[in-house]
Amino acid sequence: MNEEIRDEITTNLRLISLIKVNEKISVRKGHLRIDRETNVQSIKRWFRGDCRDDMIFFLRNLLKKLGEIELPNRGKFKNELSGVEVGLNNIKTTYSEDPVVVVQMENIWEKLNNLLAE
Repeated sequence: MNEEIRDEITTNLRLISLIKVNEKISVRKGHLRIDRETNVQSIKRWFRGDCRDDMIFFLRNLLKKLGEIELPNRGKFKNELSGVEVGLNNIKTTYSEDPVVVVQMENIWEKLNNLLAE
């Protein structure tokens, strides 16, 4: 397994685990960023063109990269699961009024578990 790809996946899984309720994800130049909750968070996100679709696309792409790793090497990411579950649940809470995001986070969690259980 390419060490650069492994590090990228590990870093992104750990960043997801750090997301708290009301924090949001933005993607800059292909890298995950956490937008901390501030009084001007929504204005900054609007100005930069951040959107939920970019977050979902990024997370799906992360799963795709993980799925491309040979089966025996995927187990190295299992220790990140509990933190990722917390982060995805926090995203679901943040976007609780948007059923599409809630369902997408549930699907992403299910797919991640399936990938790492194989």
